[in-house]
Amino acid sequence: MRSDMSNRRTRNLSLLIPVVLIPVIMLWTPPLLAQSNRGGPTRTLTLEAAIELAEAQNPTLLAAQQQIYSAEGVVLGARGAMLPTASFSTLWNFAEKVQVIPNPFKDFAIPGMPPPEDNLKLDFTQDFQGSMNLDLPLATWGLVRNGYADARTALDITKNSLESSRLDIVLQVTQTFYGVLLAEEGLNVARDALAQAGRQQEIAAERLAQGAASEFDLLRAQVQVANLKPGVTRAESMIRQVRIGLNLLLGLQPDEEIRLEGELRYMPVDLTLGDLRQRALTNRVDLQNARLGVQRAELGVKMASASRLPALLLNGIFSFRSNDALLSDNYNDSYMANLIVAFPIFDGFAARSRKQIATAGREQARIMVAQFEQVIGAEIEQALNDLQAAEESYLAQVDNVAIAERALQIAQISFENEMMTSVELMDSQLALTMARQNHFQSLYDYLIALARIEKAVGQPISY
Repeated sequence: MRSDMSNRRTRNLSLLIPVVLIPVIMLWTPPLLAQSNRGGPTRTLTLEAAIELAEAQNPTLLAAQQQIYSAEGVVLGARGAMLPTASFSTLWNFAEKVQVIPNPFKDFAIPGMPPPEDNLKLDFTQDFQGSMNLDLPLATWGLVRNGYADARTALDITKNSLESSRLDIVLQVTQTFYGVLLAEEGLNVARDALAQAGRQQEIAAERLAQGAASEFDLLRAQVQVANLKPGVTRAESMIRQVRIGLNLLLGLQPDEEIRLEGELRYMPVDLTLGDLRQRALTNRVDLQNARLGVQRAELGVKMASASRLPALLLNGIFSFRSNDALLSDNYNDSYMANLIVAFPIFDGFAARSRKQIATAGREQARIMVAQFEQVIGAEIEQALNDLQAAEESYLAQVDNVAIAERALQIAQISFENEMMTSVELMDSQLALTMARQNHFQSLYDYLIALARIEKAVGQPISY
């Protein structure tokens, strides 16, 4: 019997371990970017301040922001495809083209001048050459324009993905923040249970000395104390681990000291399933991304169709040649303008293949949007059911704690008046410990269910 009661107490004191450690195990964050403020004042954070800090320096969000910068670069390139392109190239020719011919005037000497050479060297090389090329698409049947629209849509998707990541981080911070508070409450419960067991051990020792109790009562009290001490140690370790997980989410050093300002507090809300579904269909960024995916697929169909049509291009070339780069000597130049019409005659069915693939992708995207809307509806319903179940559990535990506290008061008085055995008193202590644990656990479950609803609808809930 002693072994069974000891095991029951150990199991109940460890109920908080899975709940609090889950955020630490699942929410591992890449290497930290923030610097520790070790040696400085301890940072005090409310839940709102913790969320703001995570939004500013969480490594996952910082990396996601770079994806937006990359997508903006793609938009810039797509916009440039609609503009004229100009290039300039030059070369300096070191391979001289010299022609040697007999001098027809070698027999005609001029008095006072050197005699003529037998041969003449003629240099026809213009050493410096340059050219400027200009290209401008005149008509591409929407191929370039739709490519730019596709890039802009992809940028919007990337921004929505960042917002989705931000909402994930907000939920993770909320879970871990409340997880720390839950672990601290669990530590208080464990310490109170240990203190009660210690007082009972003192009473048993006094009664044994007076001959009013048996050695069994003292041994049972000692075993009770020994069984409860590891629970306190585990609760202290739990707090340290959850705090490390919170620091990682906030982009802080794991050993940076922070103080949390908050409490596990019941916040009643009045929510309806229809309202939540409508808000989710309007605000969910992942659903918006699915709809943008349909737009991109439609643009893909248009671009595939345009690739089968002729393109009209304007090309201009200006070139010049001279014996020096400064063009100080005589130079030759030329101008050329070309109006190019490119007709795709046969491309091995590549254009037809692209259009077929794009059309199938568009239909698939439309189907996925309709299915996603149904999934969101089911997700909202499940989240609301979880919230209602957690609320019912919490309200039941409020009364249960009060009943357990009153029962323990009566049991202590009865035990002190020798009207109750130590085993019965321990049962009352265990009942109160379990009631307090269940109370805080149900309150934590309610707050996390509320946070999950906020993420499911894509916006905060008014309390």
